[in-house]
Amino acid sequence: MRFVLLLFTFLISIFPQESRISENIDLLKRNVANTSGKEKLTNYIKLIDYLSRCRPDLGINEKNNVINLANELKDDNSLITIYQLLGECYSEIHLNETSIEYFEKALNLSKRIKDSSKIASSLIKIGRMKISLGELDIVLKMFEDALEISERNNYVESKIMAINYLGILNYILDNLEDAEKLSFKGLELAKKINFTNGIELASEHIAIIRIKQERYDEALKYNDSAYNLSIQRDFIANIPAVYYNYSVIYNRLKDYDKALDYLYKSEKIRKSYGDYRGSATDYGMMGRIYLSKNDNKLAIFYFNKAYSILTEYKANRPLVSTLLGLATAYENLGDYKTALKYFKEYKSVNDSVFNENVKRQVAISNAKRLLTEKEQQIKKLEEITSFQSIVQNYLITFSSIILVLFLIIVFLYVKIVKSKRSLSLVNQKLISLNEERDRFFSIVSHDLKSPFLGILGLSSLIKDELNNYNDSHLKDLVNKLDTAINNQYKLVDHLLNWTIIQTGKMPYEPTEFALTDLISNVIEDLKSFSFQKNVRIKENIEKDFLVYADKNMISSVLRNLISNAIKYSFPDSDINIIVHQKNDDYVSVKIKDSGVGISEENVSKIFRSDSKLSTQGTAKEKGTGLGLIIVKEMVSKNKGEISVTSKENLGSIFEFTIPLAKK
Repeated sequence: MRFVLLLFTFLISIFPQESRISENIDLLKRNVANTSGKEKLTNYIKLIDYLSRCRPDLGINEKNNVINLANELKDDNSLITIYQLLGECYSEIHLNETSIEYFEKALNLSKRIKDSSKIASSLIKIGRMKISLGELDIVLKMFEDALEISERNNYVESKIMAINYLGILNYILDNLEDAEKLSFKGLELAKKINFTNGIELASEHIAIIRIKQERYDEALKYNDSAYNLSIQRDFIANIPAVYYNYSVIYNRLKDYDKALDYLYKSEKIRKSYGDYRGSATDYGMMGRIYLSKNDNKLAIFYFNKAYSILTEYKANRPLVSTLLGLATAYENLGDYKTALKYFKEYKSVNDSVFNENVKRQVAISNAKRLLTEKEQQIKKLEEITSFQSIVQNYLITFSSIILVLFLIIVFLYVKIVKSKRSLSLVNQKLISLNEERDRFFSIVSHDLKSPFLGILGLSSLIKDELNNYNDSHLKDLVNKLDTAINNQYKLVDHLLNWTIIQTGKMPYEPTEFALTDLISNVIEDLKSFSFQKNVRIKENIEKDFLVYADKNMISSVLRNLISNAIKYSFPDSDINIIVHQKNDDYVSVKIKDSGVGISEENVSKIFRSDSKLSTQGTAKEKGTGLGLIIVKEMVSKNKGEISVTSKENLGSIFEFTIPLAKK
């Protein structure tokens, strides 16, 4: 019923709205044509401001005229506003780099004339655009600088926008709790002053948070609010984003027809003002939905539309999912040749974005570190403020001062005594940390460098082989190079995970989830690996247990243990996954293989970071020696235990425990 009402509202409003928008544009253009000087410039700014919301392509067409007029009048304040509005026009058609150029022009000019209000708003706009480039540490600094300027000068609207975008940044950094708090704070402040832009942005982002939390009724409510405000402001360029949110919600609810309907409407609006890059996003989502509906031909049709646009824009990151969708659809149709073609292209593009992903991960780590440091600074300031308040209260009389001094002396004395007692413990911990650091860098210096020698050697051989063009030999070299690169990637991934664990910065986010579903997903992901060795994975699960743990960590634990079982199993053998309730509080998960096993000497070493072991699998697969160390850390982090029993040539049983969800 709700969808019917929304559709009815859309149908009765869209045509009068289009007519009204056209009339408004004509009126604003006449005002520009019939005036001159400062008045003409003011009318031009009103025109571009309106066009940036409903017809950004037409706003861009006016850029030379309005910039020239502002320069002729030597009106720097107006020129800053013009640069910002043109940046908005380019952002709405996804020309992000050009958008950033205009926002940076606005920032530089704002700094030159020392306009702190425009500096704050320009920082927010640049930061918003740089989110898509993955420069999250830079973005965090920009938003915090803008917030500090706004709070110092009481620029309420800029403060609200900075808070909203800090909420969005925290969402990207997976700090969902902080993201939610900031977005609701932005919404509350915006409602107090009836700041429509702030209400609209906060509502739209809260809808996205609720989607992530699978609270779809609330997501629809906040998305409705964002939609109504966009219609009210003639912010046509924002409606596709709101429609996209609707499509995600209904896709999650498996109401595919509603999801597709919103995507069709979104794509129609985007095409009206030339947002082809945005249309590609809609086409990609349409393809995925048609895949869900098992309509592979329509899925291919829309994936191809997305493919042609994304390749033209060189947008490799979204192109990855599009290529995988095409490969899947053709495979479903039994056209394995075409499926293989797109899968090869998917692999190629996916490899090309590897460095970008590494840079993005570094930026995320830096941004999280900055957030942590900021929180610590705030805590210190709060402690200092609290202490100062106490001191001021006690300074009322001379006797109070004496009392405070006495208490401070006693406190310091106790502190010194405690410090002396704990000094030896601190020294021991520092020694242990130094030893751990030395072991880590020993691993890095050896394992990170030596595989590259093999890769470089293979590269040289391939180069020579190309000259001789020995096809079979060349194919073998390429396969070896691919294996070497994949092994090196696994090592780097394990080293990064281990570094995060050792520094204590691995996020622990426990939730309730069904263990059987997670095990099935991991087995499905490893199916191709087990198929290559003809290893069968059998499940012996007592019942579908509901556990309480960090889902991502337990998934990583299962992936490591099951892939190890495959690696060290003999061809044409079985792996058994046994799940049963160990006691009132824990579930036991056993991964049993009948492979090469582990010697008695090495069983005691496999979970220790000071004795790294790395052995070849039955098909000469290589390991990093870090996987089981990381597994033990993750199991411990989730309040569980892990153990192994093994005999050489008879196989191994790895068992770990997970806490049951409280009833």
